[in-house]
Formats: sequence, structure tokens, C-alpha cells
Amino acid sequence: VREYHELTKVTLTLPTPVNDFSPALKKVLNESIVRISEGETYLISLEFDDGKQGGLRDFTGLIPLIITW
Repeated sequence: VREYHELTKVTLTLPTPVNDFSPALKKVLNESIVRISEGETYLISLEFDDGKQGGLRDFTGLIPLIITW
């Protein structure tokens, strides 16, 4: 049984650069663990406990999601 204690990073990967974020999203990006990156496709990466356990689960065959712990 995996135990996750704290969500430590959320990365939203977007296929095209987005520079015109809403004020609300800018506030979230500046004041939280959420980050934006550019990539080939849409993807959400969730990291728990700073990835200290070295675990990874890739769901991208079903949905654009990767979880590390």
C-alpha cells in the first residue's frame, strides 16, 4: 500500500506557449505548488512527498497523467 503524505508539486504541461494567463491563474502560479511548462501534448504531473520514494506511475496510455512519489 502506497502512502502519500503531501502533494508537493503540480506541473501542467501545455503544447503551445501561453503567455496571457488570467489574474487568478497568475496568482495561483505565484503562490502555490502549481507550475506551467511547455511540451508536446497536454499533461498533468503530480508529485507527492518531493518524490523521495522514487516511485512513478505513468497513466498517459489512458489519460494525460503522471504521478510520482
